[in-house]
Amino acid sequence: MISAIILAAGSSSRMGVPKQLLKLGRVTVLEQVLKTFRASKADEVLVVLGVRSVKRGRLLGARVVVNPDSSGISSSISVGLGAIDRNSEAVLFGLADKPFVSVGTVNRIIESYQTSRIGIVIPVYRGTRGNPVLFAREFFDELRTLSGDVGGKAVITKHPESIREVEVDDDGILVDIDTRADFERAKARFVQLKRRPPR
Repeated sequence: MISAIILAAGSSSRMGVPKQLLKLGRVTVLEQVLKTFRASKADEVLVVLGVRSVKRGRLLGARVVVNPDSSGISSSISVGLGAIDRNSEAVLFGLADKPFVSVGTVNRIIESYQTSRIGIVIPVYRGTRGNPVLFAREFFDELRTLSGDVGGKAVITKHPESIREVEVDDDGILVDIDTRADFERAKARFVQLKRRPPR
């Protein structure tokens, strides 16, 4: 079983407003991320929201868990890991401000783990690593010991021998929304994607 955890409890300090709730067309940035993961081969999808969020229960088919601690991304990782199915053998961490990752990319990461059983799987676009990143169960305890605003990169740095890089033709793994300028570019990109004829 593969779980996906979408980290969406950040304070959006550079944006000034919760960036995951900004609208791309008819959906919020977070809803677009959740749609992608729900359409993927992940067996369950959880979203970690901040304590100020009014949303409880489920969101677009994803189970909502609330992080009462706002000290950094590490606490959201721990809360998410505490809520996944106990039979989960690996977790894919997605970020709520990366709405352009494709379903195909998520599936490639999952499939790469399932065929290789290498414990950390990272997507790469033209030589640059991006997100989402998958961690096998063997790293769960180490991820739970992270503190402050420290994410999975700390674990990745310590275990170069356990990394599998997966080349993807998807610059969405690198595109996030941190500032107003980022958001304006994201809106324009979203409109362009919607105008493309279906394949």
